[in-house]
Amino acid sequence: MRPNYELYDGVSDFKEVKLEVGQVFTSSKVFKEVTKEYAIRCGRVIWFPCNEKGRVKGICKGKNTNCPWTIWASKYTNQLRPGGNFKMSDFLGQLRKYYVVQPSRSQVYRAKLKAGEIIEGSDDKNKFKRIYICFNACKQGWLHGCRKIIGLDACHVKAYHKAQLMWAVGIDADNGYYLIAHAIVEKECHESWSWFLNLLKEDLNLADCLGITFMTDRQKGLVESIGVKCGRQQDQPQLNFQICMAEIKKLNEKAWKWLNEISPSQWSKSHFSVYPKCDMTLNNLCEIVNGDREVLQARNSPIYSLLEMLRIKIMNRRARRTAEIKRWYKNIGLKISEILDLEAKKSGDFVAHWGGDGHYQVSNNQTPIAMVNLKEKNCTCRKWNLTGIPCKHAIAAIYTESEDPSMYVDIYYHKETQMKCYGDVMYGIKMEKYWTKTGRPPLVPPKIVKQPGRPKKLRIREIGEIPPSQRKFKQVHKSYTCSACKQEGHNYKSCFKRAELVTRISKKKTTQSIKSPSPQTESSNAPETDHGEDDVEPDTDHGEDDVEVANQDFFSEMIRQTAIEKNIDFSCTLDTETWKENMMSTLHSAMENFKQMLQNLQNETSVTKNKKKKTQ
Repeated sequence: MRPNYELYDGVSDFKEVKLEVGQVFTSSKVFKEVTKEYAIRCGRVIWFPCNEKGRVKGICKGKNTNCPWTIWASKYTNQLRPGGNFKMSDFLGQLRKYYVVQPSRSQVYRAKLKAGEIIEGSDDKNKFKRIYICFNACKQGWLHGCRKIIGLDACHVKAYHKAQLMWAVGIDADNGYYLIAHAIVEKECHESWSWFLNLLKEDLNLADCLGITFMTDRQKGLVESIGVKCGRQQDQPQLNFQICMAEIKKLNEKAWKWLNEISPSQWSKSHFSVYPKCDMTLNNLCEIVNGDREVLQARNSPIYSLLEMLRIKIMNRRARRTAEIKRWYKNIGLKISEILDLEAKKSGDFVAHWGGDGHYQVSNNQTPIAMVNLKEKNCTCRKWNLTGIPCKHAIAAIYTESEDPSMYVDIYYHKETQMKCYGDVMYGIKMEKYWTKTGRPPLVPPKIVKQPGRPKKLRIREIGEIPPSQRKFKQVHKSYTCSACKQEGHNYKSCFKRAELVTRISKKKTTQSIKSPSPQTESSNAPETDHGEDDVEPDTDHGEDDVEVANQDFFSEMIRQTAIEKNIDFSCTLDTETWKENMMSTLHSAMENFKQMLQNLQNETSVTKNKKKKTQ
């Protein structure tokens, strides 16, 4: 507990002047008078510079000008330190007692916050602000194996201490992203990007940045920080570009004006330089890094944990890529092989005409399409020039030479180049207790700064891309209609009237097709049973079979009708001999009925003929 000191309101109260930490004075004027009295009695010269806002300072200026003695007095700053035990009610009581004022609680609260800012401001030298990390293995891999293209982007750190995570990303020999460097800054602005790029320039030995292509989203001070126009140097303007721009102007003049304000070297492949061997127009590599599962998990962690998780991710990724390179069965990577195979399929539509010394004219239906030079590895369509991967026109010429297209792929995509990217081993670190002690005071957590813009929780989607919530097709509960009874709410298999309807349909068809035959004498071979017609009704579990029986031909209906009249059971419960006897008896009776029916028809036809003759 801090001891209670006497409150001084003037020099006359002092019999013995003492200056101790924690003394309370009614005003800054009284503080200066007491300090001067103390200096006179001690034989010192104390000088008071201009008062700061809320604080008074006294400095010793005697014969020894290097005297470190200093005295400070502030307005209850120490008592109002955030997290202290000084209560609002105690502070209000002191103000009413010594200053005869009646401040509101909101005023006291704002005074406490201001005092906290003053105190916390005294520790700015030890407060965390930014950190930049570029591992030597990543640096050497980019310098010796990657194409000279760098993607820049930043994303939000979503932990308690809000910050921005900046990335510098390259492209490896298999068109995958390559992590070069990263940093954590307080916010994304021109000043923070300039700081990051200056350190990156120093690490990668980019003296004048010539030949380096930067890919950015052109936001929050990036263009100004780079210092040059983002994009690529213009190579050779194409005539097709002017034709396409004229077509765009006809379709939409506003879009044409917007594109006209931007240099074509920043968005049109017709003006891209062929040096980087990359035709990418979007900064998707950085977006892939921001949306990576491990990175998303790290962004929700405190700064120390975030840095450690990123270090482990980079180390594991480099080790995995090194193991994958050893399994390459070609001199190029899997992604490049897929691109080459796709172009090879398209090359079947073209014919290459040899012109000598590696020159070919590629035609389609006797129409010249492009000119290919295999020695210089270029094509007039510029796709081979931009990417370093043979296009469909070049592959048509390569096949004419009976050679492998993979031999014409640029060296940036070779297995040897990929090994240069990931060949350097990234070693782990020791436990924290074995770290070298610097003797410096520990860092204070960063000040919470409101970030510009709204934090991004979802990745930026492409134009026309359907959100996941709209991709799922909602289940439509349609009403079912029974094909037997034509009623809604159930289907044919669950219809309880199915057996009755099948029997009715079969009988109706039988009576419509033929007349009922005369009763016949029961066969002596047919066993007599007591089963009725209900015993031969079709099983409700075989509705589809019943419909097939009802739609059989005429002779099958005769067999069935005979079985019903003779009370013959064909169920599977009967033994084999009984079933055979029943079947033979049924067939014999059906044949007799069929013969009798034919005889009746002949008699009827003869009668009708005689009647016609008599009438004539």
